[in-house]
Amino acid sequence: MISTFATATFPNHYTLITGLYEEVHGVISNNMYDPKTNLTFEQSDNMTNNEWWPYPTIWSINEQRKGGRSGVVGWPQDSIHISKYQPFNRSRSFRDIIDQMLLWFNDSIEPINFGAMYFYEPDRTGHQTGPYSKNMTTMVRECDELLGYLLDKIDTNEKLRKNLHLIVTSDHGMEQINGTNNPIYLEDYVDHTKIRSFGVPPVTNIFVLSSNDIDIVLKNLSRIPHSQSYKRQDIPDRYHYKNHERIGDIVVICEPGYEINHHPSRKNFILI
Repeated sequence: MISTFATATFPNHYTLITGLYEEVHGVISNNMYDPKTNLTFEQSDNMTNNEWWPYPTIWSINEQRKGGRSGVVGWPQDSIHISKYQPFNRSRSFRDIIDQMLLWFNDSIEPINFGAMYFYEPDRTGHQTGPYSKNMTTMVRECDELLGYLLDKIDTNEKLRKNLHLIVTSDHGMEQINGTNNPIYLEDYVDHTKIRSFGVPPVTNIFVLSSNDIDIVLKNLSRIPHSQSYKRQDIPDRYHYKNHERIGDIVVICEPGYEINHHPSRKNFILI
């Protein structure tokens, strides 16, 4: 899969199920600000506010078809109103999620004909220990065994073996962070009293409080090493990331392997 930009969890999950670029569906980061409503989206808050999830999804469209029934387990979005749905639960085993999904497909009265399930690994291990760590190698092996479990379950069920189409994908990739002993702090380059910042460490959306300060803020941000700063209207078209009000006045994009952080005393930037 080729991820949309920015390559973060919630934006790409919403693209997967809507087929829309982030500048269209509006989920432009895991942490974002909506200047129209003055609301802030974070993965732990506002998840049940349907204003963040306004577009039809593959499972809702399937439900509109005659006899169409969808089932979703653990997708990182709330709330989902379809025939069969169970929310994300980190304490639930991945095998249990698979068993539940297959039960829905095999329901003798109201079987589903579309299902989606989400596993938070190996993403979590990659964030914790890096994508090239021994822990990551072990987790990828465990995920491979989990996929084998699912395939075995399908192969032993004649109905599923003959009729089920299986798609395995991811929401984004991952790269090892360089210079962790010498982190890049946003406050070292710009006066934080002149801006509000949101996003994930590789892609930061900057809202400048006064339009008179945009040029000087851009000049200062352009000094950040291993990064490129753009005014919204100058963001390259290939990113499909400039035609939405939730995208900042300035966007700072880091090179692979680098990220921008806030000093620990700053709390308005969420590292995800």
